[in-house]
Amino acid sequence: MDINTQNKKLAGDIILYDKDTHWSQSSTSLLKEFLSFIKFAQIKGPINFNYVESHGPLIANLSLKENLFLECISTISPLDQFNLEEMLNNTKNPFLQGLAAKIKNWDLYPHQVPAIQHKIVSILKAFIRPSHFIILDNPDDLLEIGSIMLLEQLISFEASQNGRTFFISSNQCTHWEKIISKILCRSKRAQFVLLTRPKNSPSLEKSTGLSLIA
Repeated sequence: MDINTQNKKLAGDIILYDKDTHWSQSSTSLLKEFLSFIKFAQIKGPINFNYVESHGPLIANLSLKENLFLECISTISPLDQFNLEEMLNNTKNPFLQGLAAKIKNWDLYPHQVPAIQHKIVSILKAFIRPSHFIILDNPDDLLEIGSIMLLEQLISFEASQNGRTFFISSNQCTHWEKIISKILCRSKRAQFVLLTRPKNSPSLEKSTGLSLIA
């Protein structure tokens, strides 16, 4: 069964982790916190997710194009027949295409390009690979404002058009405040609390339908 059918409350949500609460004061990783939240939300069955690390590491001995190719390897022909432009066009997501356009030479290797290009390729990998959930750890790190704005639009598009659910952790929450639909935090007793932003309102209220857990 589609995981979005199992829990329609989360389908298309853009959830921001509140880094000022209990979990950020401990050694708990963002990925572990996500898995704990999945249990909290009572989502059953295999969890299909992609995770983008803060600094966007790539495989050093592969070109940028080859790094991206690995995410498409199950659905396309060999590398010498890999048409990057065609693949991006097939996504029908103009913001994905716009972010990819930031890479000027896909044949270069990670050590030959600045860190911002590592991060962009890592983000593209996560969006191209099919998944219900995408976890973004400090997605604005290393990116300039133009790329951040494209990523914001990319996230909104995927959430609204494809029902993907996003979990974002950021040191610059103001970059994402316009698009988030929920905030996940922990109480002083380390319980999960899910807050939802009412439509057309900047305020937050406790989400209905999801309870607290220890």
